Amino acid sequence: MNECRSGGLDDLAISVDRVQQYVIAWWATTYLPWFTDHGPEHSKRVAKYALDIAAIPSLSEQHKLTTLEKFILWSSAWLHDLGMQSLLGNALGPLDSAVYDQIRHEHPDQSCTEILTHGEAIGLPSGDIPLIQCIAYVARAHGTKHYTSSVESLQTCTHVRNEPVRAPLLASILLLADELDLHYQRARPPAAHANLNYVSQAHALKHKCVISCEVEHRPGGVVSFSLRTQRFPDIPSIVADEIDQWITEKLRRQIALVEKDFAEGFAGTASLSRSIRLTHTTAHIPVGMVSPETISIIRDDNAQDDLINHRGALSDLLRGGRQPGTFADHRNASE
Repeated sequence: MNECRSGGLDDLAISVDRVQQYVIAWWATTYLPWFTDHGPEHSKRVAKYALDIAAIPSLSEQHKLTTLEKFILWSSAWLHDLGMQSLLGNALGPLDSAVYDQIRHEHPDQSCTEILTHGEAIGLPSGDIPLIQCIAYVARAHGTKHYTSSVESLQTCTHVRNEPVRAPLLASILLLADELDLHYQRARPPAAHANLNYVSQAHALKHKCVISCEVEHRPGGVVSFSLRTQRFPDIPSIVADEIDQWITEKLRRQIALVEKDFAEGFAGTASLSRSIRLTHTTAHIPVGMVSPETISIIRDDNAQDDLINHRGALSDLLRGGRQPGTFADHRNASE
């Protein structure tokens, strides 16, 4: 974020290093090793994805993110998963299914609370309440469950430091950036997953299968995404297809959730594509993470996606014809 210093925002430039150091120290001990990585390396990648998504070449100067908006987005990306460490304090014992679900769904709200309560200690500028609040609620919005209510709160965050800020746009970008950090570096070594429940096993397997995710900018301000996955010798092709479906359909759902705020934030000069480019490569080492229970989790989620798609298609037909942009239109859009 050298742009902060060159733009005369010296206090924000100082905060960049302080925020990074705080997050690194926050994760010095991982209190919940059963989950895929939510620590500093994840935050670093999410911040990069977020700024890459926003760097749309065709945008005019008036529609590009300002330096202040970039700082808010970057800070939110670095701080968005603090709640993964604090929701249960330092509890290191076994977790039951209810606690797993609580952590997965409620940690974005806890991250928001950490930022609001300890903003200065985190490294954010002292006394700048509007800035800290904006960062906190953009961070909160990375959780699907909390996205809509966070955006509603951010509707009132129109100015920070007497500059206009498009907070709902920043929230939409962060949610997508977090979703894009899919690849194998998030799956922890096997020893840390000794007592994973089947949901966490499924997520770890998902990450193991993804080699890379890339942001692509198309003409007309269209932002699209491409994924490269690997096929393992101990996973049957039909199961590998089901894993790919699970990954791509979740990404499409997230795009559908945020695309209105994204387009409006850029005043209609940019948009998101739900068509995801998918390519494969072959791995020669078994992944060793497959169980019938894990595959059942993936199949159950895919069945729910199919039901959503079928309901959407039926609704469109009853209105007089399927409309472009529904999940059903992109069901086979992967290449």
